[in-house]
Amino acid sequence: AVKLQGMKGLARHLGRLLGRRMPCHVPRPSCLFPVPLSDRVLRKRGFDQAEEIALGLGDVLGVPVRTGWLKKEVHTRPQRSLSLEARQSNVAGSFALQRREGLIHRSIGLVDDVTTTGATLATTARLLREAGAAEVTGFVVGRTPLLGRVSLV
Repeated sequence: AVKLQGMKGLARHLGRLLGRRMPCHVPRPSCLFPVPLSDRVLRKRGFDQAEEIALGLGDVLGVPVRTGWLKKEVHTRPQRSLSLEARQSNVAGSFALQRREGLIHRSIGLVDDVTTTGATLATTARLLREAGAAEVTGFVVGRTPLLGRVSLV
């Protein structure tokens, strides 16, 4: 409904629910990074669902959301119909970090709407770790059945 029917308000609400339901053993991040859409998809959809989820989650956790720090520089094919191997190669090299200050030794929350194989989360988490983040925890609203096994960073 959020992605395909444009229910932007629902995305922020889902982020708030995610924050309220977060188990106490999950590390509280110092800031949140939404996984960005490509400019082409953002123009077509009109909003970034991961950013809206992150804003709702940030409200509940009381942590800042770093929009615009992570950028999807390459428009890629939609992941939903791809195999595990194709998903990994599809997103490889498509993201870049625009700003790095304040990441060293920080706990970062990486927010996306849905994960299947973890390829997008792994790719973006690797960028944050390379920039000095101490740990990166993925926060997603939905998880679809895995097509294969993937190790997140």
